[in-house]
Amino acid sequence: MTRVAIAGGGAAGMACAKVLVDAGLDVTLFDELQRLGGHCFAIPVPHGKASVLVDAGVSHFNGATSHEARAFMATLGLTLEPVVHDATCTTIDGHPVWTTKGGRRVIDGIGDEHRFFDEIDLFETTCAEVTAEARFSEWSARQYLDEYDYGPDFRKSFFNPRAGGAFPMPDRDPEDYFIRPLVAYWQMEGLVGTGPAERLVVEHGMHSWPAAFHIWFEQHKGTLRLGARIVGVSRRPRGVRIRIETSEGVHESHWFDHIVFATDPHAIRSMLEDPSVDEAALLGAFQWQRSRVAVHRDAEYVCSDPMLIAATNYVIGERNQPETRPTITLRPRPDVFVTINPHRAPRDVIANRFFVHPALSRPQDVTTRRLGQLQGSANTWFAGAWLRVPHVHEQALATGLEVGNDLVATLASVHGSGSKPRPRTRRSFLDALRDCSIFASLDPCLLEEIRVTARPFSAAKGDVLARETEPAFGMFLVTDGEVIGSREGRHVTRSRAGTLIGEMSILDGGPSHLTYVAHSQISGWCFDRAGIEQLRRETSAGAFAFLDQIARSEMQLMRNLLEQRWGAISSAETAAWTEARVLGPATAFLDGLDLPESSRLRALLWEFPAGTVVVRAGEPSHRFLIVTQGTVDVTAADGTPLVEAGAGDMPGVLAVIDGGRQPFSFVAREPTIAAVIDADRYRELRYGGSALAAALVPRIHSYLVQRYRPLLDAMLGGDDETMVD
Repeated sequence: MTRVAIAGGGAAGMACAKVLVDAGLDVTLFDELQRLGGHCFAIPVPHGKASVLVDAGVSHFNGATSHEARAFMATLGLTLEPVVHDATCTTIDGHPVWTTKGGRRVIDGIGDEHRFFDEIDLFETTCAEVTAEARFSEWSARQYLDEYDYGPDFRKSFFNPRAGGAFPMPDRDPEDYFIRPLVAYWQMEGLVGTGPAERLVVEHGMHSWPAAFHIWFEQHKGTLRLGARIVGVSRRPRGVRIRIETSEGVHESHWFDHIVFATDPHAIRSMLEDPSVDEAALLGAFQWQRSRVAVHRDAEYVCSDPMLIAATNYVIGERNQPETRPTITLRPRPDVFVTINPHRAPRDVIANRFFVHPALSRPQDVTTRRLGQLQGSANTWFAGAWLRVPHVHEQALATGLEVGNDLVATLASVHGSGSKPRPRTRRSFLDALRDCSIFASLDPCLLEEIRVTARPFSAAKGDVLARETEPAFGMFLVTDGEVIGSREGRHVTRSRAGTLIGEMSILDGGPSHLTYVAHSQISGWCFDRAGIEQLRRETSAGAFAFLDQIARSEMQLMRNLLEQRWGAISSAETAAWTEARVLGPATAFLDGLDLPESSRLRALLWEFPAGTVVVRAGEPSHRFLIVTQGTVDVTAADGTPLVEAGAGDMPGVLAVIDGGRQPFSFVAREPTIAAVIDADRYRELRYGGSALAAALVPRIHSYLVQRYRPLLDAMLGGDDETMVD
């Protein structure tokens, strides 16, 4: 039987151990502490003649985004309970400034309350864009806040204390943080966006789930070595040698076939006696920092008004004091407070603890992907929250499960072929999507949201994945092998790793434009159309970003086809509407289109006289229209007449989707009325978060694809050669 050692009894180690034990492997789990759980721990608090355990580490998780955590707790038979998550922000001396407890309101110290809450709403609705668009990958928070002109009250009393309360962030001015990982953390916690946030805790506290796993593990014949410090790991021809020191000071040496490191990278580096050059460099590239946790009863430290002490209490500090320092209150003892990095010594301290955690001081995408390529080399594997932003419980569990499944798959392939173990070649879900150019810009926090709609697939040579004229039931992402696309029996395209099949049907529900047949054994991921639609109805930022990237990709292909036929698009000035006039708000018209909350668009109805250039080819993409009555002539950039547009058409919307210049000119043939929508309003809807987004964005995608299909059909029907290879 294959023997596997796991170094680290935190969430990643436990998740990996469960997969391996379920697969029938001989698993030994080591931890230098006398308990499992890592950062998931509790402090005994006196309560009468007894004591109760209060979480001092992981306190809750968001069930709407933590799919693996929720499923793992279910397999252990644990009950989950909802958590109240109101918040209060105070000055550094404890005076309340604003709160959500009992309703969102300002207490004192905000100059313009209306602007303050408007900017909070705008930020929470639109900030998902930083995890979806590559241009934000190295932006600082200050750069982002300056770009959209957020005010001083928002920065001082909302953004900075909330950002400073995000424990993975480094100890420096919050406006110097990288904006992308910060927003990824907030999305995971449900602190931004208006999608569902379901904050949950295990019955009796989060610390109880490691105890439940302890029982499960030993019942299933796993070997548990607590109080055992690993002092050395070396990879030898006969196996992996692990040297430990027990809590009694006894030194032991053990041999295993594989080792999984499920602890912090700096600890792994100190354990390895024979690190490769790559291992040493990559493990040393991860930033980490220590934080202090104080458990105390000092209510005055938290807030001068005890009635405003909330579930989470943030401190509005000074820029020269940027340390993370929120205070959390937990059941069953609301009079006991857990403060991270207290700025002064609290009174009546029950316990102090230090813990080490990852620090997001710089983007680490390249480092983590390079380390992923080492998985399985020298029978060595790596798991832990530090491998995946935003470094919370869900990421620890997900990496542990993934490594466990990869190790089992590697052993299965070895036993089937009789060869020596080799590093994995199968692409994980995240790796597969990040290797596809369409989704490369999306942060893993968004991709994780759509994991529930995806399943691995494989097909033999000759299998049909989609047929022309028939709707595709889903979308395929090819990771290995080759697929041939044909139309009426004529070869059109050759799809290899990283390409999508069925993406147009995902956008508009229409038929596949080609027949796709596997030209070899293929594998990849299949995305269920119904599942994606359900996520979109729930206004999931991940689903919106996923579909937005597909739409942008299709629009880019459409632009390429347009330029092939009518030439490149030259820049031009925005059309001047000198003769047009505003009729009033367009809300009533938009309500008639079954668009809920249409007033959020702030659209106006305009009347355009005959002959008015409504949109000029080459102008910037700063607005689009929805025609209510009248007829508009559409011409190509070179002046070639194309089609006419009427009621329900959306002049200018293609460029708003992809950010390019307008590819067509639209000229009113007769007096025409249209609702005009600013591109900034679409920005607020692009990544979901509202019923309006759930109604309008899919309608725009479907409209564009339906307009695009005739052009694509014409191009495909007139070329006997392969278009794309």
